[in-house]
Amino acid sequence: MTENIIYYGYITWYNTERRFGLVKTITGESFFFFFDKNEFIKRKREEGIRSYHEFRYGDEVEFKIRQSLKDNSKFEAFDLRFIKNERVDKLIEEANVLNSLWGYLQLINDKFFVKHISTYTLIPLEISAWETDLGIIYHNRINKKVNFRLTQTKNTNKLKAVLTDTIFTSDYCNLKSALNSEKILQATITGRNTQGFFATIFDGLIEGFILISKKRDNTEMLKYRHIKKGNIVDVKIKYIQHNNKHVSFTLFENDTM
Repeated sequence: MTENIIYYGYITWYNTERRFGLVKTITGESFFFFFDKNEFIKRKREEGIRSYHEFRYGDEVEFKIRQSLKDNSKFEAFDLRFIKNERVDKLIEEANVLNSLWGYLQLINDKFFVKHISTYTLIPLEISAWETDLGIIYHNRINKKVNFRLTQTKNTNKLKAVLTDTIFTSDYCNLKSALNSEKILQATITGRNTQGFFATIFDGLIEGFILISKKRDNTEMLKYRHIKKGNIVDVKIKYIQHNNKHVSFTLFENDTM
């Protein structure tokens, strides 16, 4: 086999963590492939690509074949280039029309996924640090039918799903309510660094951070200079992070200290 011939096929299996898998040609031959960092750097330099495509089952690709770098008696695929994935396209189409989708909850390598019923697309689940009753919602429903939605549909390389019946802690519900209503809260300053102030709300139960704008005038500088550890300030919630229990605050504009 010559390395200059371009073959066409589709991904039949892919390990997202270790970045290797199997690709089958349109004539039925299967070849092993893996993520080659040097190959990616070369394409990035010559073709200007910015990110590596995360392959998934059903991806239609073009590729080349060479002798295996580890076993000269075998051949492997390399220089894989994504063409399309009709299964993912159909999933996105459904997600943009329907409020939620159905799939089967699966646990793979200690990580939760949902397999879309109609396209068999496997999507990683995003589990918030604010969720509770994980045993009931996740562990007790492995391989069972669940309702879910996609977190976004613009970037197919970063598809993630969330279940529609997740249960959140009361702290999160209070935070979400305050965020939506733009409620003014009292925060206690617990420390500071060069970027802003550490603070807590709800009697110290929730920790957060007040980021100081880099484009601040002299009036703002004077106000920030007087803020000390232990001060009580008025804040609004700016953002609630889900990968950890961290909250971003903004100082209330009419705050006087």
